[in-house]
Amino acid sequence: AALAIDPGHAAAHQGLGAVLSDLGESAAAEHHFRRGFGGRAIVTLPYRGTRPPLPVLQLVSSGGGNIPTAPFLDDREYLVSVVVADHLDRAATLPPHALVFNAIGDADRCGAALAAAKEVIARTAAPVINAPERVERTSRIEIARRLGALEGVKAPVMRRLSRSELSAHDAARALAAAGLTFPLLLRSPGFHTGQNFLLLAAPDQLPAALAALPGDALLAIEW
Repeated sequence: AALAIDPGHAAAHQGLGAVLSDLGESAAAEHHFRRGFGGRAIVTLPYRGTRPPLPVLQLVSSGGGNIPTAPFLDDREYLVSVVVADHLDRAATLPPHALVFNAIGDADRCGAALAAAKEVIARTAAPVINAPERVERTSRIEIARRLGALEGVKAPVMRRLSRSELSAHDAARALAAAGLTFPLLLRSPGFHTGQNFLLLAAPDQLPAALAALPGDALLAIEW
């Protein structure tokens, strides 16, 4: 409704992009993020302290997957400039800062934003908390692989498969070749707390699951 009144309203584009991202409609979300964050990828938040602040550059992703920072980046201590890393113009000047805090925390959801965050960090000599290259190593598959290599730990077999692989007539055979049999779990990457997460008892449930779950690729997980 807001965009019907003002098609260029940046905040409306940003908000609609966030909703579409949460629904797993990444292509539509990206269209609105480009409209919403173009030339507006840096916002300096109000500072409410009474003494000189510590200026912080906070890197975030446009499509969610960010760490909540309000509990510890107190606006009475820190002057925070939020940078939407995946939509920052490379020619844009970074705000003054003494520290970089990377708040992009979801490796499965925020690959492009983490890559962009590394480019931003390459432009500054300030110390960095939560380095993007470390976050990139925390995908579900990578964590399962690393934990599964520890003595006494059993982690689930997990594979990332394209929608076309899972919709093929021999999908069950491909899953078995990957070490997965039914029942198994299927989920969209980048979602949590049970959202877009299904238990499949048999191969004949795959078509309905694919229709219900968003994303071009899905995680198949040992149950």
